[in-house]
Amino acid sequence: MEFANESGQVFVARSHPGMVRGNHYHLRKSERFTVLEGSGLLSIRKRGTNVIHEHWLTGDRPEIVTVQPGEVHAIVNEGAGDMVLVAWASEVFDPIDPDTYSEDV
Repeated sequence: MEFANESGQVFVARSHPGMVRGNHYHLRKSERFTVLEGSGLLSIRKRGTNVIHEHWLTGDRPEIVTVQPGEVHAIVNEGAGDMVLVAWASEVFDPIDPDTYSEDV
């Protein structure tokens, strides 16, 4: 997976057990997620469908999952302790034009 020629931004988030992050989609930006500590269930659904793809992410075995534009996504901390999530977005967040639209997976 190539990152060297891509811009965007990286962010780190800590979530408590049971906390859900996401339940939204983007029209332009893609995102990549990995969990470095704890564990979480990342659910992804292409808009206009009912098919949900689930990815179990854990700090014990970090892997990167990519979410494309038009895919509704959310991650829930399914572990007993805090989850540390690292995410990359293909563009820098712009509060005037956030390209983030609420929708439940």
